Amino acid sequence: MTHAPVTYEQVARSFNHELLFSLPAYPALRRALNDLAGQAGERGIELAALLDAVRDMTATTPYADMCERCERLQWPHAVDRDGGWLDCTYRCPCGARWTCGYAANITAFI
Repeated sequence: MTHAPVTYEQVARSFNHELLFSLPAYPALRRALNDLAGQAGERGIELAALLDAVRDMTATTPYADMCERCERLQWPHAVDRDGGWLDCTYRCPCGARWTCGYAANITAFI
């Protein structure tokens, strides 16, 4: 997917994460996003692609699946949507790869 060039200046906005800030995972998420943005920048990955990926990761939270080899929970790294159906592709750090399909209308708790 090709993205138009986007800068941090263009996408930085006023916000207040007070509702999320007190959650225990919030600082870890900020650190992880900082690391991801730095690594993406080092590899020349456009900011727009990073922003799209973070949105996709958030939207696919309910589509996690267990790796049968190591029994670790994984989330899809690629999704093909066909109407109301999602074909999700998973890769685990242990080397396992698999696909799983889901109805797109899973109720999320986010």
